Amino acid sequence: MLGRLFKVFLVLNLAGLSVWLTFLVAPFVDLGRGGARAGQGRYLGTSRDLLVAQRNLSDAITTPVFPKFLVYNRVPKCGSATMLRLIRSLSRRHGFSLNNMRDTGLTHTAREQQLRLAEWMFNRPAHMSHFFFKHIYFVNFTKLGYAEPSWINVVRHPVSRYVSHYYYKRPTESLDECYASGRCRVRKGEISRGLQLTYFCGQDTFCSIIGNRKALQVAKQVVETAYVVVGLMEQYKETLLVLQHVLPGFFSRATAIKYTKWNVQKKKPVTSNATLAALEFWMKEEIEFYQFVQQRFFVQLERVREERRRLRKQQYQEQEQDIDIDV
Repeated sequence: MLGRLFKVFLVLNLAGLSVWLTFLVAPFVDLGRGGARAGQGRYLGTSRDLLVAQRNLSDAITTPVFPKFLVYNRVPKCGSATMLRLIRSLSRRHGFSLNNMRDTGLTHTAREQQLRLAEWMFNRPAHMSHFFFKHIYFVNFTKLGYAEPSWINVVRHPVSRYVSHYYYKRPTESLDECYASGRCRVRKGEISRGLQLTYFCGQDTFCSIIGNRKALQVAKQVVETAYVVVGLMEQYKETLLVLQHVLPGFFSRATAIKYTKWNVQKKKPVTSNATLAALEFWMKEEIEFYQFVQQRFFVQLERVREERRRLRKQQYQEQEQDIDIDV
């Protein structure tokens, strides 16, 4: 009997020591997707979040986190105008600041430009949360000596996005006509500033080269390490649900807001199968990246739904216990 009691005592003390070591070491460790000023590490809100951040990615992406700095480097033609209208409403409701990164310049390719952006972003009150947005390629702030903020984005099937972007410019000819004439043809190895994966790969030149496999791999890695949520335009309501669950400090009650999709093209000519097939051919890496994000999002969505069901069940059981106590 005494031996068993000693074992229990030993286990409890070791567990307590482990927790205390976690809290002591946590401020000096890169905690993943949080967001903070340089030299402060990433802030996730509570001691529970500090522990969660040290788990593997598949666990952390379904657990609410509370970053102080959140960046939305909006991909064009992926519902970003609608998202910003929602964010403005949520900003008034939750009291976080809303900041357009365009105020620091149109481009951020040079290191000096990125440093100016970082100083502008992180020199803000620590007691508030801050939301940043712009059509901007990913910036690796850790290379600049800053802790990486949290990032979010929304993507769309590359062919659908390309067609939408083409007609957004109100051309005088159809996409089929443009492609047949050669004016809309692109080739692998060429540089294109309109690639979707470039927004995740970053500012390096290779990130904008069509068909570059290194750009694809870097973009995937950045999604896994820097982004809390990358949603899908095709599942916009579900994207809001995940954002609401994972980032409640910014998106709490986002699904309760009534909205209409903004900046939508009502009529577009039907694009031929031949043109669509040609687009799919040169967008091979773009499509692979989209499918990677899509698979990741669906896993995240299902786990968020499971977590929400679990929380509702727990809440119901607690209410039942309260009733029993009252009786």
